Amino acid sequence: MDKQAFINRSNKGIVVIEGVKLDIKIYPDKDGDEFISIDMFPITPLHLPTQLGGKWLKYTDENEFLSFESEIKKHRERAEDFYKKAQRIVKATIENGFIKIIELPEEVKQDFCIWETEEQNQNAIKRFIKRPHKIARINDNTIFALGNFALDIDGVVYKPYWSYWLDRPFYYFEKEK
Repeated sequence: MDKQAFINRSNKGIVVIEGVKLDIKIYPDKDGDEFISIDMFPITPLHLPTQLGGKWLKYTDENEFLSFESEIKKHRERAEDFYKKAQRIVKATIENGFIKIIELPEEVKQDFCIWETEEQNQNAIKRFIKRPHKIARINDNTIFALGNFALDIDGVVYKPYWSYWLDRPFYYFEKEK
């Protein structure tokens, strides 16, 4: 999409680009310079809405407009992959204030297979299972997720939600309905 096509899609309310709902606004700032603001609606039920930042129109070059659709497509593909992986459930418990893994499904074990040898991959899996995981709190009822999977702690399932601002998943530490 070139600059003019982008401008034509702004200030129209919700538009869909590459399967993603966006609200693109161009408005004057206090000095009269045009400012771009893009709100991205949640791509999946486990994503939060986000603002893709803001920029003055006059400082945005043509290449940024030309790559916009492909960047939105990448966001959507990553979101869909995350959502698919987030359906997996890892069983755990809390011991002495740490999360202890009880059962790690085979499909989650594949997330750790990034090393050059099978032995390195198996060692990474064993370390993840054996190591107690600190509960890294973001605030009173949210913690950083251990990975792209749901966590079943003593029968209560916590789904991971994706935060673009944190650039990682987190769990709401309240019971899922």
